[in-house]
Amino acid sequence: MDILGHLQDAARAAERCDHRALDAALSHLTAATGHATDHLTERPADLLADADLPLVAYYAGALRSRLERSAHRNLYLLDEGTPQIDLFYLMAEHLPFMRAPRLANDALLPYLHGRSAATVLAFGIGHGRQEADLIERAEGLAEVTVYGVDVAPGSLDLARATLEGAGARRGVAVDFRGGRHGAAG
Repeated sequence: MDILGHLQDAARAAERCDHRALDAALSHLTAATGHATDHLTERPADLLADADLPLVAYYAGALRSRLERSAHRNLYLLDEGTPQIDLFYLMAEHLPFMRAPRLANDALLPYLHGRSAATVLAFGIGHGRQEADLIERAEGLAEVTVYGVDVAPGSLDLARATLEGAGARRGVAVDFRGGRHGAAG
């Protein structure tokens, strides 16, 4: 098998979270390239000095690193004192490129103006600020159903409160139906 085939095997094993198959594919890759891959998650800079097949070994190291991260290490879910969604909103206030939700709402509003009812599906709803902005700015909206999905444990309650507050301010009936991505059941 060629180097590309070993890389593809490694990628498929990482996607399946199959440690045994990934180790086997990386061993074959190491033999085929002459580059060890097990050290790369700790010192990728060491690889940059090696001119032979650096990209292959670096990619293999990234696959190993990806597999070694467990699902509970999702950065969005880490509890480091300040919830990640709060940090996101802080960035959104100060960085112009983080204002995409407002631009998306600007594009949606012409379709909502004059309609009495709407349904919104929001993946990664966070605190529901984008959807609340939509509720507050849509002219003539009387009722809205929002299906909100998020991975963070408290986001759905905050989203519900944010949306109900926006609805109360505008006289819009809000039916919020939240679901947690990755939750059992």
